Amino acid sequence: PATYLIGTVVPDPSSEGRVQAPMEGQIELAEGGVSFVGQRVEAGQVLAVLSPAMPVYERGALSQLTAEVEGKLRIAEQRLRRLKGISGDYIPQRELDDTETEIESLLAQKKALEPRVGEKIEMLAPVSGVISVANVRAGQVVSARDTLFEIVDPERVWIEAAALAGADETSVTSATALD
Repeated sequence: PATYLIGTVVPDPSSEGRVQAPMEGQIELAEGGVSFVGQRVEAGQVLAVLSPAMPVYERGALSQLTAEVEGKLRIAEQRLRRLKGISGDYIPQRELDDTETEIESLLAQKKALEPRVGEKIEMLAPVSGVISVANVRAGQVVSARDTLFEIVDPERVWIEAAALAGADETSVTSATALD
């Protein structure tokens, strides 16, 4: 005796993945072009590239902070040259070491503050499967947490079906999905 149930095909949660934008930015083409619905992908494959955006007010603050660090760096470098130019044992080694450490610290700060114009974020497939949703176009501006891609493994799906009250669900031994 066959029983007909109305059901829904859903992806196995352990084999589906979602790619979201971690920050605001602009979509750029990956090496292989734009990833599209129906494309088979492997876990770790680059689907798109995100070029992070920086608001104007942050650029101003970054420029100000960079100028401040560069000024401190020039002063520390001048102090080190003067200290090394003094002959004899008049300058304690500790003062030379402290100035060199200060310069190293300022150089690290300057490097951290440099605008990363060329830095881009690769948007990677978290799982292997087929792209079921692709919400990207080259040049598109996206916000943080926007869903860019959804990936499912069509070989690993579940059927969620509802039975009428009183039906014996333990008697179901096999199922077939129909359109």
